Amino acid sequence: MGGRGVTAPELRRLLVGEGRFVDDLAADGALHARFVRSPHAHATVRAIDTAAALAVPGVVAVLTGADLGPVNAPLPLRFGHPGLRDPQLPRPLAAGVVRHVGEPVAVVLAESRYAAADAVERVTVDYDPLPAVASVDAALVAGAPRVHAVLEDNVAGTYRWRVGDPDAAFASAPVRVAARLVISRGAAVPIETRGILVVPGDGGLRVFASTQSPHYVRRTLARVLGLPEAAVRASAPDVGGAFGAKGGLPREYAVVAAAALRLGRPVRWTEERRESFVACHQDREQVHEVEIAATRHGELLAVRDRFVLDLGAYASYEHLLAIHTVNHMIGPYRLPHLEVDLRSVYTHRVPTGAYRGAGRPQGAFVIERVMDHLARAVGEDPARVRARNLVPLDAMPYDTGLRAPGGHAVRYDSGDFPAVLRTALDRFGYDAWRREQRRRRAQGGPRLGLGVALYVEETAAHGHETVTLRLDASGTATLSAGPPAAGQGLAPLLARIVAREVGIAPSAVAVASGDTAVVDESFGTFGSRVATMLGNATALAARKLAARLRDGPRDGPIEVRAVFAPSGPAWSSGAHLVAVELDAQTGAVRIVRYLIVHDSGAVLDEAAVGRQILGAAVQAIGGALAERVVYDADGQPLVTTLADYAVPRAPGVPPIEIVRLETPSPHNPLGLKGAGESGIMPAYAALAAAVEDAVDDPTVTVDVLPLSSQEVWRWLARAREPAP
Repeated sequence: MGGRGVTAPELRRLLVGEGRFVDDLAADGALHARFVRSPHAHATVRAIDTAAALAVPGVVAVLTGADLGPVNAPLPLRFGHPGLRDPQLPRPLAAGVVRHVGEPVAVVLAESRYAAADAVERVTVDYDPLPAVASVDAALVAGAPRVHAVLEDNVAGTYRWRVGDPDAAFASAPVRVAARLVISRGAAVPIETRGILVVPGDGGLRVFASTQSPHYVRRTLARVLGLPEAAVRASAPDVGGAFGAKGGLPREYAVVAAAALRLGRPVRWTEERRESFVACHQDREQVHEVEIAATRHGELLAVRDRFVLDLGAYASYEHLLAIHTVNHMIGPYRLPHLEVDLRSVYTHRVPTGAYRGAGRPQGAFVIERVMDHLARAVGEDPARVRARNLVPLDAMPYDTGLRAPGGHAVRYDSGDFPAVLRTALDRFGYDAWRREQRRRRAQGGPRLGLGVALYVEETAAHGHETVTLRLDASGTATLSAGPPAAGQGLAPLLARIVAREVGIAPSAVAVASGDTAVVDESFGTFGSRVATMLGNATALAARKLAARLRDGPRDGPIEVRAVFAPSGPAWSSGAHLVAVELDAQTGAVRIVRYLIVHDSGAVLDEAAVGRQILGAAVQAIGGALAERVVYDADGQPLVTTLADYAVPRAPGVPPIEIVRLETPSPHNPLGLKGAGESGIMPAYAALAAAVEDAVDDPTVTVDVLPLSSQEVWRWLARAREPAP
């Protein structure tokens, strides 16, 4: 498999505690920020009394939205979408109304964290509580309390996707099946929470942030604060995990920067874990009402989906997650007819945003559960039904017929989906596991279930990246790039590319990234894009340098620059197969075999890719079997610590076998495809299918995740009851 042993010096440095994260950075005279957060899901803020807080020794200032003045305008729209109507965006600090528990209403600036924590307790906020809607169902009821009074209801927007003629397909289909599919809210839970240090000086700001895109932080802070971009330098030191939670510009970062500029002193903020559960955006929650049309032989004809997306209190990510979901809803299958109707809805909960996959795993969950429902309806093995519907190799490149907003086609560039499934079934020993399952059902023993799920994933689809490569007279090379590393082993990977192309040792290559002073423009680390974008840009720059060396350069350093933008997205693909046992006494799900076959094109570092896939799969196991952010009917969060939120522990993670196939992408010189999110893509569906298969009850469908042991126990207890 690769990836379990860690040999890369860059990663070993992090594991032995030698990393330098935002909270490790020193800044003389830095003030500590602590936020006053709303205890109500919905309330009018009548007054804020800061006098007692200002009297706490060490407190320098307490700022409200009114104190920030024009800076406290709604944050800029990041992603536009034609289906949104008047998108409501958060301000750095709440102004007049709070719309979710944890929304910041003021910030305390103090000489120490302890003084700031004491002072926060002494800020008195006069709230007038208002009725809240804490679910999409509640938000859509006629006459429901409105999250934003300026809107006529809680629907933020609608959109329709259509391929072919679904109405005609359904009218003539001999097999029709319906399903309601739900994935609940989850949290990214990076080991390092969000954090920022802002140092003012010379009319500008030096910003150190735990972020996936320092360039976006710079650009947006400059806009919010009314500064020229050149006056803001932003960089990311070591980032202790991000997974989407550190994309964009968190409102707290804007407040800290405004405070530093206002007070003329460095200001720092490190998010506490409890804060993270009520302030950092969340993801995954979607509800799909799906109809399936097929032939009696299990050939998929059409899918119709009524899709509801919870935005939370603000449209922070607009319809981006929905776009990704629909773009991945066809999967590796021939689906001639598709109709998706989206409604995005405001609720009095933490805003939703990207979390590893950013809507893509939900699309895979829909189509893979569709295939399982279809297999059950026609009485076929789910692997055979999938094989019957796969896009063949000779159809590549394959146009799905789907068009994303803006008109670009969802077109698979390459991939051998039948080979992926064949390899997975053979390597897993699928037929042998089915025989063992039949034996157990006949003779008794722990219930065994098998799940299979496939995926395609659009990677490296956004923007371009620029690198600069400099070789000095001593033979040492320095590569400068924009996207920050987040534990992927990016620096040694790029160093090896330079070494290979130029003919020097990897140890002679230094890599600098994640700093707006190093490269002026960059899109950032997200969307399974960095290895493809930077790998190709680095190879192009290194080839330029090698050509200059062959031409016999003059004495002195040589510097070259390369920009890479792919000609189209690179589509990864793969399959997950899993076997589970169910404990009849406790309802616990035990994974006894897990196999991943992935095709992420050409691979620069197989061990690094393996680590990415393994980590993502572990996150998906947690999301499928345990992790859920829960709110009560009044919008109060019931999960605010890691004692309540059950991330996977080592005993719950099985050995995971990873097998690599390779169909290079034609859209970039190195033939690369992304892999950062591959491990999470179909895992939810595979685990749901495996548990459903183990329960072996035609009345039970596992269409709501995560599963609880209590629910599994009830299913098994019912199955043990004697027939009436």
